[in-house]
Amino acid sequence: MRYSLLGAVFFAVLISGALFASADDSTGTNAPTEIRTISEQEMAKFLAKDGALETVVLSNQYAAAGQNSRSQSPSLERQSTTTLTYALAAPIYTGQNNNDTYIRFFNTSATQNNNFGAVVYGSPSGRQYGQGYAYSFFVRPLASVQYSIQDIFQNARLTVGANGAPTLMYGDTSWYLIISTSFPTGAFQNVIYNGSTGFYENASLCLNYLPNISTSRGFLMNVHTSALPAYPAQIYFYNLQNSSALYQVTVVDAATGNTMGAVNITVAANALYSVPETFFEQSVGWTPTSTQYHTNLIFQNLTQSTFNAKVEQFIFNQQLSAYINMTTACTIPSSVGVQPTSP
Repeated sequence: MRYSLLGAVFFAVLISGALFASADDSTGTNAPTEIRTISEQEMAKFLAKDGALETVVLSNQYAAAGQNSRSQSPSLERQSTTTLTYALAAPIYTGQNNNDTYIRFFNTSATQNNNFGAVVYGSPSGRQYGQGYAYSFFVRPLASVQYSIQDIFQNARLTVGANGAPTLMYGDTSWYLIISTSFPTGAFQNVIYNGSTGFYENASLCLNYLPNISTSRGFLMNVHTSALPAYPAQIYFYNLQNSSALYQVTVVDAATGNTMGAVNITVAANALYSVPETFFEQSVGWTPTSTQYHTNLIFQNLTQSTFNAKVEQFIFNQQLSAYINMTTACTIPSSVGVQPTSP
């Protein structure tokens, strides 16, 4: 079913602190056993359905106390003179007005495991807090793992106080993170969740955005599944070509990286399609469990080598009756992740 031209929008993001993928050595990439082709008539029939939505309560849990501090002496940040090979995550919220930060790490490779690093710095001093542990967040192929800011503090061996954060020093008033990766297949999101109001937002500010137009593939990470009916996701897909094109959409369980299936969709020239996330679940015959909150959607143009389309994801916050754009994801520049050097 074709809609009037707008931009494109794809998958949204939860904010429950308990949604973490297990870290093991398996690749978690299962080839789909069947690829379905969806006609415009089938899509129109699907969109004509009117399903009731249930309300769920999202948890906002995190560890109240960190491990014993083994912090090294803070050092003043100084950018390396080499090519920029890290990314910035800011602003960071640690409970101010009940807002908390969650960081999502996404491995866009279909075959290669990846490791992410998140180093804690204070602002405005630019001094590092705690230990670096550069690549301590393991993510399997096509998986995306979510961590609370308290998890990241504890990973840096910082003691988390009752206010949800370590003690700021050196005249600092806030935090920021330096994100790095061991392979050039990493992306991340910086999201905010308010446990009191149910509000959440994609706060990602990128130096480099996750490609989804001119490269060979397009990505939407941490799209809400039907396991989060109070925050349903809507996907927008715009074909930038002046001729129809066949696109394949691979549906992945975000926590594990396991492929749930794939579906082929023909999109008319310069057409915009808008479908709920549940369209893809039903197309591949996947019913998410109560803990499979997110899916990653991988798009490929089967008509030509470049993707040549735009995809976006919005979520509808039923509690606040508001739509939120959850599309933005940041990549880590260069081929190898390198943190800022210290004097």
